Amino acid sequence: MIDDLDETLRQLLIQKAALDPAEVDISFDIPTRDWSTPVTRPTVNLYLYDIRENRQLREMYWDQEPSGNGKVQIKRGPLRIDLSYMITCWTSATEDQHRLLWRVLETFFRYSPLPEDMLQGGLRQLVHPVRTEVAQPDGVLKNVSDFWGALENQLRPSISLVVTLELDLEQIRTLPLVFARVLKFGRPAVYRDTEGHEYLLRQLESGWEAAPVRLAGEIHGAGGKPIGGAAVRLIGTQADGHPVQVGPTLQTQADGRYVFEGIPPGDYTLVVEVTGRAPQQRPLTLAVGERGELLPELVYEVEVPMT
Repeated sequence: MIDDLDETLRQLLIQKAALDPAEVDISFDIPTRDWSTPVTRPTVNLYLYDIRENRQLREMYWDQEPSGNGKVQIKRGPLRIDLSYMITCWTSATEDQHRLLWRVLETFFRYSPLPEDMLQGGLRQLVHPVRTEVAQPDGVLKNVSDFWGALENQLRPSISLVVTLELDLEQIRTLPLVFARVLKFGRPAVYRDTEGHEYLLRQLESGWEAAPVRLAGEIHGAGGKPIGGAAVRLIGTQADGHPVQVGPTLQTQADGRYVFEGIPPGDYTLVVEVTGRAPQQRPLTLAVGERGELLPELVYEVEVPMT
């Protein structure tokens, strides 16, 4: 994928910046002193010096798709990886270097995100646009002089370019259906590119609240046979410590299932009453995880033994 990105950047400079390969070289080498000394004609060098995950664009949610037989397939969203390039121009005359730098800078600002018709190889299969950040003040490289000192070369002007690619790990799991639902309230986060175009992200702006609002379960007897007509109640605790029933008393369906709506997170006691059998009590906790965390499985089954 990185080689496809290199070729995409090369074609962008050739076709959009009008850099004739017969007159200007485009390379991706480490700009050490030994490398730069034999450079004899104008060269644009794009040195990839850092690769790291963009945690601001990390998607914590898993896409879900029913697979039948009471199962669901969940697939992890792709990671977003930032690749940082240092772009330098090498010419015999300083004014030619500055002229070439400006043309390259203008091209990368003008074509951000990278145009689809420029994408090479595997980049054509990506779901998200290939976004870039050009010459931003808060990049990875903090001390340019130390960087050039490590390369044993003289300090020279450079353009920072950060390209964000997606990395699909193709992680797919098959899980039981989850009878719990999460509502996330808030406005979606917005990414605005250099041309003022806005893209809604899957993340929400800070401040939203998440809570389970639907709790379902199943009552069955020994051997797994469902029990219909059982009474199911949720008992919570008031602020003063006294117990209180939360929500209505439900009757299970013929398949033994019940559904509570609008239940806030907290600690409860699930009470099940079946005619002719001793009441069953089970502790139950509805917890909210970290923001963006996938809600765990919440299928609550109770077996009522014969007395």
